Amino acid sequence: MHEAGLAMAIAEALRDERRAGDRVRLVVSGGSSATEDFDAVLRLHLALSAPELDPTEVEIVHLPSERSCLGCGASFTATVADATCPSCGAPSFVVPSPERIDLQLVHPGGGGP
Repeated sequence: MHEAGLAMAIAEALRDERRAGDRVRLVVSGGSSATEDFDAVLRLHLALSAPELDPTEVEIVHLPSERSCLGCGASFTATVADATCPSCGAPSFVVPSPERIDLQLVHPGGGGP
């Protein structure tokens, strides 16, 4: 699974850049729409790759993906795998796009990267 490779790369980056108290935000765009499965597997691999990382300090944010309606062909964005078309209610599919994960460190006190 590619989540294992991602987790190892994330763990290495965290060891190099993370300061004590930093929270970790992973912003995911593109790729698959099965966000719950992706999150669970990535968290498991992160726990194995970076046991020093408290899982409660990791936030995974999925940006909406471009979708196309199977019924009317409308384009729209959604974050859930089973999104239906807002125009006609028909099922939709994810328009393929490259997966990207941005690692952000959120410093104590609410400051961003």
